[in-house]
Amino acid sequence: MSVSIVLEALNGLDEVNFAFEVQFLLVVSWKDERINTVCNGAGGYGRPIPATDRCAHYWTPELPPVFPNQVSMDGNKAIEVLEDLGLFTVTGRYMTECNSPERREICNASPINTSMAYRMMRLRGSFGVTDRHSNLIRTRDSLICRSADSTSASCSGRDGVSQIPL
Repeated sequence: MSVSIVLEALNGLDEVNFAFEVQFLLVVSWKDERINTVCNGAGGYGRPIPATDRCAHYWTPELPPVFPNQVSMDGNKAIEVLEDLGLFTVTGRYMTECNSPERREICNASPINTSMAYRMMRLRGSFGVTDRHSNLIRTRDSLICRSADSTSASCSGRDGVSQIPL
């Protein structure tokens, strides 16, 4: 599995509270020799994939991920999905269907050996700076909370520099 992040914008930088907000494109790709059909954005933009579509049956990772240093700032979500571009696949020349003579020519035209898939999402997220010695997120503002998941958060209400467990 491979994960790529393309930084698109630095939306906010709060140097006093050790936090920042960015917009980025997340691309997660993986090899899977079981993939034997082409998917072009399956399930993107919230569209359901019909159960009869092979793309609905391929494994995909849970997205968006939970980042260890994501924080909720001013009551906003730590990670917000701006655009889900869906599932894409590229079939490889060594898939089992390529053993038949009628498919061999099509398979040999593939640019890759092993089939692969990738998902892309455009996200906006808020992150805190991690203290490398204590493995805690540093913050001075009680309105910055460590998000345990995308729906809940635990906040620190102390004055001064707060330490939020990762």
